[in-house]
Parts: sequence; structure tokens; C-alpha cells
Amino acid sequence: MKFITLADDKILVDLGAKPDDGSSPDEFGNGLREVIHDIRSRKIRDFNIVAGEITAYRAKFLGDRSKVLPL
Repeated sequence: MKFITLADDKILVDLGAKPDDGSSPDEFGNGLREVIHDIRSRKIRDFNIVAGEITAYRAKFLGDRSKVLPL
């Protein structure tokens, strides 16, 4: 079995990309900026926590935890 590995920064970029769900770019981006601001204000630097927070926002925005990344 072969596993695909991605760099942490690539994963975060993919998580932060606007989903193809018909919403406006501002709608997703404004919420994402709030999440990132909150992460920074709490001085969180751990990749797993940052990715988890962005993933949770993305799942909530999309209303479907199974469509977090466009795979």
C-alpha cells in the first residue's frame, strides 16, 4: 500500500481554499479569517491543532464533515 504524503503547509493551503459549493469567496474567507485570528490570538503553533480548527470550520461551513477536502 502506498501512502501519499503532503507537506504541512500544502495541507493548510488546501484546507483554506474556497470550496466549490456555489458560495461567495468572501463568505468562506471572512469566517476563515476569524478562525485564523482566533488561533493566532491564542498563540497556537501546533500543526494538528491548527489543521483541526480549520477542518472544523470547513466542515461546519459546508454542513458535511465528509467533504472537507476535494479528493
